[in-house]
Amino acid sequence: MVSVIVPVYNAEGVLARCIESVLRQTYQNFELLLIDDGSTDGSVGICDDYALTDDRVKVFHKQNGGVSSARNAGLDKASGFWVMFLDADDWIEPDTLSICLQDRFAHNDMDLLMFSCVWAEDSRLPDRMCTKREDFQEILPVYLDKITFVVPYCKLFRREIIQTRHLRFDEALSSGEDTLFSFEYLLHVRTMRLISAEMYHHTVGDNPDALSVKKGTDWERDHHYLLSRVCSVVDSLENTFGVSLMKFRCLLCESRVNKYLSYLRGQSWSFVKKGLEPLVKDGCLKYLWDDRKNMNKGERRHIFDFLAKAGATGLLALYVKYFRAEY
Repeated sequence: MVSVIVPVYNAEGVLARCIESVLRQTYQNFELLLIDDGSTDGSVGICDDYALTDDRVKVFHKQNGGVSSARNAGLDKASGFWVMFLDADDWIEPDTLSICLQDRFAHNDMDLLMFSCVWAEDSRLPDRMCTKREDFQEILPVYLDKITFVVPYCKLFRREIIQTRHLRFDEALSSGEDTLFSFEYLLHVRTMRLISAEMYHHTVGDNPDALSVKKGTDWERDHHYLLSRVCSVVDSLENTFGVSLMKFRCLLCESRVNKYLSYLRGQSWSFVKKGLEPLVKDGCLKYLWDDRKNMNKGERRHIFDFLAKAGATGLLALYVKYFRAEY
């Protein structure tokens, strides 16, 4: 059985489309867990109505705690062999579960099933079975930075691994917690099936409130904490599978650094300077400096690197704030 977990928060305009896409699956052995994360709109009634008309739909109402809290609540209630995450403003093709579970390899032999996302141009996966270390050594350096690897959707996880390894979404984080969960799970994967079929429809901007964000976000804490955690997991992936993931590490660090700089830019000079000090000292910039490809991205990058290496956080703060420097 597949447990499909949908965190719901103020998604009344798109929720029915999501639910119907699951109920119309040609593979019928599933349970649909709707986790209402304290919605204040008509989502509550929509969830309850579906539960009354279809016994495969189970609804759980909770106080608002953010999307990670809702997903974790779903994991606590799930009973299927497989777990699938679906966002309330997204939907899946009718044959998604059938294609994933259509052959003998999918039953009890695979640790992870992954399929392609319609939304992202670079998300298309090859049809591939990974059962040996050499398979992972070929796949991970090429595809780890693709959307299908870094998000919890487009996947079927084995619930047994999640439970025995005590894996949960980090509720202290307001962003990046989905990547952290996916990679921590990947550490325990020894057999994996990739499916090229594009079956997950991910929407951007249709309903920005469909996933609740934990209140009281601390961007500075989250940035450094997440980078430290994810880089540590990437180190473990390299050791586990005997593969170099420097390209992904640099892309990850560059993305997180730019998000952090964007946040700092709107603050006072003294705040920017204080926020840059731990960034200059931590290890993520070193990964970028060590990668020669990232050292050749133009004059602004060289100026940023020069000031950061010199520890000139005051000048660097001016550069970031007033020249809109990006990494």
